[in-house]
Amino acid sequence: MIAKRSEDRELYPGLYEGCGGQLARSEFFTDGVKRHYRLELGLEVDVVEDIHKFYRIERPNQPLIPGILFLCIYRGGEPKSIHHTEIKWVTKSELEKIPEDRFIKGLKKAFIEFIEEYERRKRNKN
Repeated sequence: MIAKRSEDRELYPGLYEGCGGQLARSEFFTDGVKRHYRLELGLEVDVVEDIHKFYRIERPNQPLIPGILFLCIYRGGEPKSIHHTEIKWVTKSELEKIPEDRFIKGLKKAFIEFIEEYERRKRNKN
């Protein structure tokens, strides 16, 4: 699932992302991710903790924003958001066809790497 940020967003207007946000005080990463998907997109997800990637947002004259991306597995709900103009489900091949510059920097690559790692693990289990 990818979501296109509204044009009026301060950070990365009009670019595709997954779902993100800040943790509440004393909140575990996985709980925060699930909460944001539920509150911001109306979706229930499971978080695959061991498929993750660290990132940081750096902007001139702004504080550094560190974060962690996690692979999430859809469990239910109908996507909807007041902060996005488009939400869509895409296959890996569809994702690969979308130009890199339509995503927040580095996210398309991370999404593809997550999918490939998840697929690799599923193959190795069988």
